Amino acid sequence: MTRVGGNTTEATTTSTTVVDLLSVASLSISAATPFSFFEVYRKSAGFAGSAGFGLKINTTEVRTPTAANNAGNVCGPTTTSDRAENGSVTVWLNPVVTSYTFIGASGRFGNWDSAGVSVAGANGTSSTAPQPNATRTDVIVNAISPNAAVTAGCDEMHIYTYATS
Repeated sequence: MTRVGGNTTEATTTSTTVVDLLSVASLSISAATPFSFFEVYRKSAGFAGSAGFGLKINTTEVRTPTAANNAGNVCGPTTTSDRAENGSVTVWLNPVVTSYTFIGASGRFGNWDSAGVSVAGANGTSSTAPQPNATRTDVIVNAISPNAAVTAGCDEMHIYTYATS
């Protein structure tokens, strides 16, 4: 496992439409190379709704985030409760080769409320589009807030590749 990039500056939004939030650019991960990334995420209190965190690879929206509920938010699901929450996620992206492009992203996450109580934790595989069958140069976590009173944020993103031989 080799660290190939990261972003350790928190990015936040209160936008109720999807915006690019945290990105790592200038990567050179071949389509046939598996990789993973880790990041932490949060939402503030202020409205009973789920902050959503999705994923773009290069310019392809692999998973579109939703504020409707936490299902499918591969880069950080939160509950619809009006409370501050934070969590961490590990996302795995498998090799992409001809005829095997709808691989998607698999994640394992844990989510805690402001008192440190675990409120969610699960495995998930979710995609709204196939990964690009091309060198991965950009990994972007995008987000949506359920209401302008809620801040959605993420930080500490680290990307690792795996050996292929």
